[in-house]
Amino acid sequence: MLLKNRERKNTDRNPIKSGWSNDLIPYLQEYEGKVPISDVILGIIGIASIVSIAILAPNAVQILRFIEPGRWKKNNPRYRVSETLRRLKNEGVIILDQTNGNIPSVKLTEKGEKRFHQLRFKTENSSMVWDGKWRVVVFDVLEKRRKVRDHLRIELTNMGFRKLQNSVWIYPYECEEALALLKINLKLGHDVLYFVTERMEGDEYLRKLFSLHDK
Repeated sequence: MLLKNRERKNTDRNPIKSGWSNDLIPYLQEYEGKVPISDVILGIIGIASIVSIAILAPNAVQILRFIEPGRWKKNNPRYRVSETLRRLKNEGVIILDQTNGNIPSVKLTEKGEKRFHQLRFKTENSSMVWDGKWRVVVFDVLEKRRKVRDHLRIELTNMGFRKLQNSVWIYPYECEEALALLKINLKLGHDVLYFVTERMEGDEYLRKLFSLHDK
């Protein structure tokens, strides 16, 4: 991953010593050269299970400055972290817990847990060697279940799938178990079909899209 290259370039820097902050770095994936702040925050909370907001914010800032020093030289990461926390709370991804004192702690909701597992799914697969096979999902969900159909598209995107056609999506790595859980969560049965193929017409474009090499 590009992030590993970033770490090698930063060997002259002091390593992050914030406990589980080091555990988070392997789960971060870069998107066009940038790590989303929301992924950093989700990763910290997901690994720690529950964390004081007084610890969360400075650690998130420290990680951002460590992995993307150029991006945060002029920006204000503390403000951006605070704004992202507020947004995630409004989206129902995190909740505040003040049962153990005046300083609130932060933990993931059920929705947040799903987001965290999607983050881990994508980054773990990003380090895998492609076996030369394509995983294809085809679905036909009735118009009266449009919200479910739209939700399915969002979840496939979050998993790393790319759209071939409106109802045909493709992915290069093993994902049958994750897809089966998604179908159960959305209460979709034969509306969604999954198959694996070793041949795909014009797959040169797809290989470039996923940055793949031959097995």
